Amino acid sequence: MAKMSKARAAANEAELELKRQQAILGTLKHASEPELSAAENKKRKRKEAKAAKDPNVPKKPSTAYLTYQNEMKTQVVEDNKDKGLKYTDILRIIADKWKNLPEEAKKEYTDKQHDDMETYKANLANYNRAKKAAEGGFPLDDATMEVPEDQVDEDDEEIDEIDQAQEKSDSETDEESVESG
Repeated sequence: MAKMSKARAAANEAELELKRQQAILGTLKHASEPELSAAENKKRKRKEAKAAKDPNVPKKPSTAYLTYQNEMKTQVVEDNKDKGLKYTDILRIIADKWKNLPEEAKKEYTDKQHDDMETYKANLANYNRAKKAAEGGFPLDDATMEVPEDQVDEDDEEIDEIDQAQEKSDSETDEESVESG
């Protein structure tokens, strides 16, 4: 009889765990939800609170290293096909190649990333302006997707000044690295 109650207790525990998992995933079919632990409850609330992302938001460009990694991945897999490497081993090989890559070769990737970032910033600014206009913030000139001069926010001007200062410091840093190299 003691064995039977242990088996029943284990079955009840398994059923309770299943209900907890269903409650976390939001697939619980019963009206009576089991008590969730604090961690499970926090995880569930976080999942529910996550806002839906706007699919029209421009995507950030990948970093110079990730661009290099994506280009090299197929080559490294082909070169090491007979070794049966794990994905982590392939990434380790690519990381070693990146470390040993000459600065001139890395510069190609960093320049491309810098250009992509500039394009991203411009696209993001246009997106934000269009979003603000859609919310009734200000009208856009449809032909150019630009804000009329009389309706430019002071915040936009401050952002432009910050971007210009950042570009200036970046170019000064690049010139210093060229001079020291």
